[in-house]
Amino acid sequence: MTDAPPSRADQLAYIQGLRGIAAAAVVLYHARVFIDGGRYLDLGTRLFGAGSAGVDLFFVISGLIMVHTTRQVAGGPRDAAAFAVRRFARIWPVYVVGFVAMRLLTSSLTNPAFATTWGKTVSQLAFVPQGPHDAAPFFGYPLLHVGWTLVYEVFFYALFAIALVARRGRALVLVALFATCLVALPLVFQGRVTFDALESYGFGDYRCIATSPILWDFLFGAAIGWLRGTRFTPRDRGLLACAVALAAGLVMWQLLSGVRAGHGPTRWGVPMALLVLTLTLYDKAHPIRMPRWLTWLGDISFSLYLFHILPQMVPRLFPDHPEVMSGGGFFVASIVVGVVLGYLGHRFLERGLSEWFKRRLLGWLRLARP
Repeated sequence: MTDAPPSRADQLAYIQGLRGIAAAAVVLYHARVFIDGGRYLDLGTRLFGAGSAGVDLFFVISGLIMVHTTRQVAGGPRDAAAFAVRRFARIWPVYVVGFVAMRLLTSSLTNPAFATTWGKTVSQLAFVPQGPHDAAPFFGYPLLHVGWTLVYEVFFYALFAIALVARRGRALVLVALFATCLVALPLVFQGRVTFDALESYGFGDYRCIATSPILWDFLFGAAIGWLRGTRFTPRDRGLLACAVALAAGLVMWQLLSGVRAGHGPTRWGVPMALLVLTLTLYDKAHPIRMPRWLTWLGDISFSLYLFHILPQMVPRLFPDHPEVMSGGGFFVASIVVGVVLGYLGHRFLERGLSEWFKRRLLGWLRLARP
């Protein structure tokens, strides 16, 4: 195990490109409100109303990357603890900065959606679901509302860290953990199992997260990551290209038609997993070259995902000037500022603050290795 960041080759160019696409989709989804309404013929929703499907793509990618980047890790308690520290350091410091920025930006607003207390702040920064009885799979929103997805990310990392404790058979342990959460717990407490992430079991505690079918997205990605590490490598370029084209066509048809819209395996999850699977098999035999701008967008995707919301909050501060803080002009301006904030966050927070935080934690816990 090494403390060095993965090389560019190890990051998988096509995965970085997919990350960039997923982030762009979410940004456009949130910015769509500025070109909606009668004046714009609801253009925003028509074009980008399915952009939140980028969340499912992110989740599938996350499962793949966790398996791919730990394939050489021996396992055991020490490696599991180091993995948990790295993932925590990767997410938490950047999220805290985004949360504080959102708090400062919305402190003058009277909307209850932006009200918070010290107790709520602590629970949000601890990735606790804010409304277990609210609509699934969101279960309430933190102040930095895109943070609802990080609750699932952190829970997946916890399951993965537990699986890493096993030196052998970690894949079976991970499957057993998912089976416990997604099958055994619902059967024991509710007597039923659902695969629709928009349905809720009615749990009023953290079990709403642990049993949410949206977690299948991560397991799909982990299975794809495991498959990439095997010797199975189809080499017929034409058939592989056909598979990719069919998967991409399925995704585009679903997104544009609105059929089975929503998060989770029975909606956007399976098509996104099929797209990642076919691209993974193609890339394994014939490495995919991605445009540099798209891999760059993938590099900054985490900070872009968190911080693009900030400029979109500005119109709430100037409700008396809708002609300035809306429309196509602000649609473009909010996206440009969001990308700039994403770049700055990646450069100074992800590569600066998070890396420093990781080194200090690993050193303090004596988990770093030469």
